[in-house]
Amino acid sequence: MRDLIEYFRRKALDVICADEPVAGLLHEFAERLQAALPHAVVGITVLDKPGLSFRHAIFPSLPASFSDLIANKPFDGARRGSCGLAVLHGTAYEVTDIATDQRMKPEWRKLMQAHGLQSVLSTPAIGADGLPHGAISASFRGAIDLGDEQRSAIGEAASLCAQLARYSRSREARELLLGELDHRIRNLFSSVGAVANLTLRGHPDPLDFQRVLGSRLVIMARAHALAVSPVETSLDVLLSEALAPYSSDFQIRCVGPDITLAKEAAAALALTIHELATNARKYGALSVTGGNIEVLWSIALSPDDGGGGSEVFNLSWSESGGPAVSPPSRRGFGSRTVSSSVRSAFDGHAEVQYLPAGIVCNISAPLSARFGYLSGVAA
Repeated sequence: MRDLIEYFRRKALDVICADEPVAGLLHEFAERLQAALPHAVVGITVLDKPGLSFRHAIFPSLPASFSDLIANKPFDGARRGSCGLAVLHGTAYEVTDIATDQRMKPEWRKLMQAHGLQSVLSTPAIGADGLPHGAISASFRGAIDLGDEQRSAIGEAASLCAQLARYSRSREARELLLGELDHRIRNLFSSVGAVANLTLRGHPDPLDFQRVLGSRLVIMARAHALAVSPVETSLDVLLSEALAPYSSDFQIRCVGPDITLAKEAAAALALTIHELATNARKYGALSVTGGNIEVLWSIALSPDDGGGGSEVFNLSWSESGGPAVSPPSRRGFGSRTVSSSVRSAFDGHAEVQYLPAGIVCNISAPLSARFGYLSGVAA
């Protein structure tokens, strides 16, 4: 098996050097591992960046419906399947009798039993950073049939999978960044034109127009710099900077406790506010005279924390006074970017409601070090 792993290590290097996707290589790796492990059903799972679900689940010898039930399903705390438990604890997870093992979530036990699987060994794919990036599972329709050398080889294979998973996430993040950059540049040109037209309506005198437009462009540049700032910033400052180009012509109200944001959270929220403001300027409350925007945020105890005292951040963006709103026919790049950004940056969740009176966007996230902290309270 070690010759097989070394062969795929060389293939992995070729894939990385060629900047190619790894899904096909992982599928072939799972097939070849299964051929080298008699009676085993081999699967490879890859974690998403926040570690909240498996974004890939590759089980070549099982129906696609099996993988579909695993991929992109959020973990339910410690109630998981064998691969989920392996990455949760960072150590190999062995189940000798799937039917009776109470550590596994019942739905995962039923899923594996439905495919005739009775036992499983799941090994976490631990990277050089010491964190799990996925797992390799070897399931059996009888007792686990693995010797010490085979178990050790699976551990080496899992290490290779961790390297591929980290590369794959970096590659996908770069592609998302390029798409986001293209999207933001298009929006930037559109926003500059809209601000110029808005300024001209309120300041028709050429010298006055030049002065006001110049100051608004400076404000837009500051908001952009804030979005990529390497230092912590407060939510109040972020909102003020991002919405400043519209504050003199529209009623904008921002109210909430003083929160200092972590760097990645600030960038994700700056992007979110930029997308919401751009949409409002095109179609919503910022597109007509008399439009209003209200941004409220708070910290509350989680309703599901069972008395443990975990805190949750909630933010609401509400528009009113604009044109009547109806849901879009398809989900655009901006809304997809917002959802993925807040989820990846700080385990957040964003939900947009297209109400007749105006768009409402609700964002929630655990108040953790990844998000930020109440100013004056130790992080």
